[in-house]
Amino acid sequence: MQGVSASSLKLVGYINPFNCASCNSTASALKRVPDLTKAVKFIYSTKAVTEEQAIEYTNEIIGQPVAIEMNNKLFTVLNKKFGQSKVPVICLYDTLINEIVYSSSIDSLLYYEDVFRQVLKLAKPITINKHHSKPIAKLIGWKSLSKVGDNIVVHAFQKAGKLYVYNLKSHLTDSIMIHSGVMELIYAQLKLPATYAAVNKYRQRFDGPDELMYQFSTEHVISGDELMTQLDVFYYDPNYTGDTIRRQWFPFVFNYNFKTKAYKLFHVNTWNSYPADADKQPSYTQDLAIIEHVNDTLLLLGCDKKSANEMDSAKTKLVLQYVKPKGTTTFEYKGVVADSVTLSSYSFSGKSLNRRSSYYIYRYHKDWIFYEAAPIFLDRKYAIQRDVRDYQQNVTWIFDMRFTNNTITLLCKTDSVALLQIVVDRKTNQVLGKQELAKKDEDESDEPGDPAAEIFASRSNYWITDKGIYMLNRQGEIIELIQ
Repeated sequence: MQGVSASSLKLVGYINPFNCASCNSTASALKRVPDLTKAVKFIYSTKAVTEEQAIEYTNEIIGQPVAIEMNNKLFTVLNKKFGQSKVPVICLYDTLINEIVYSSSIDSLLYYEDVFRQVLKLAKPITINKHHSKPIAKLIGWKSLSKVGDNIVVHAFQKAGKLYVYNLKSHLTDSIMIHSGVMELIYAQLKLPATYAAVNKYRQRFDGPDELMYQFSTEHVISGDELMTQLDVFYYDPNYTGDTIRRQWFPFVFNYNFKTKAYKLFHVNTWNSYPADADKQPSYTQDLAIIEHVNDTLLLLGCDKKSANEMDSAKTKLVLQYVKPKGTTTFEYKGVVADSVTLSSYSFSGKSLNRRSSYYIYRYHKDWIFYEAAPIFLDRKYAIQRDVRDYQQNVTWIFDMRFTNNTITLLCKTDSVALLQIVVDRKTNQVLGKQELAKKDEDESDEPGDPAAEIFASRSNYWITDKGIYMLNRQGEIIELIQ
């Protein structure tokens, strides 16, 4: 993937020099947002004032030095739109189409500063940092990436018994594993008839595949300093005398705090629910994208509600309650939380969202939900289902999203662009800016089985934050795109 295109937007300010000083003095509110004060240029016309007058007057009104541009053409555009306004304004001006795409009076800037800040990022130079970790570079196949503070957590499907942790500041790679002492405690908590040591010794007697005694899930949920994921624990009966080794499965929620280095394990019962009369009743399957550890007696877990009719295009996600009764060690299923989300779409290339054999990775937040393989998402705050094709016709995948009060930032790809960033006004659904971060390689396609598609198709390889974008490339390098 190559190439980064800069945004054509710039931040400009307008003050009508013929307004009264009292009205214009509201421009002093700009000082409350120093980064925007530094980025804005106030536009004047040589037909109205001299450059010296513009500098002196604007600095006095704002209360500190600011940038000035004498631009008759742009001033005419601004004056035509804001000439009747009694208060100064700042706006985003697109130099390619010579139009104002967003504006706000400066005295109202407090409510809309996130819009300007998000869009201006698109015009900033991007610093690209590559981090090489020998252990991570050796990992083969499907991987997922998460970010917790300064830590990048990488999970490889082929190395499911370990979480690799790369620290962006120390440049050191560590790992999270479940050692034998913890496994002994887990087996004791489950009251299994044999110890972990006995089971492990039993497993070593066989020449079969090297089955793991436990494995982490590829899906991670981040909350503050904590990472939560599923931990599958397996038990083999040493007294079994048959020809085929059989194992029992015990699902746990694994909670790790990167600040305290402490972990917690919560055994969860009734992970999946498959009704006997599956043709008439829906089934519920844990999807791992929602894990909230409320307290030591309450867990909230995400659920995929499957329709009995496989051609039903609606997809419903529910949040389930699991409660740990007093004196017990297992969280038991207690029912569906009233809050639920339904997405309705026929945009999955003819596939049904509810087809039992299909699995679509998605991201869930209190304000939004999206499926990465579909160009649709739901803005839960405004109860609006939006279509990314309204912003860019050929979007084929959503990697990640970030919401502020007034903006939506999408990280996605198209037929020709491997990494595209789009900023949208959350209230009007208007596109405020786009930035091509990387072009597709000539040999890269979206067809199933294509190595590039397999590695880059999943949003799990991308993580967008307020600071920048983090991704894991094919060589196992962690890439920072800092704006």
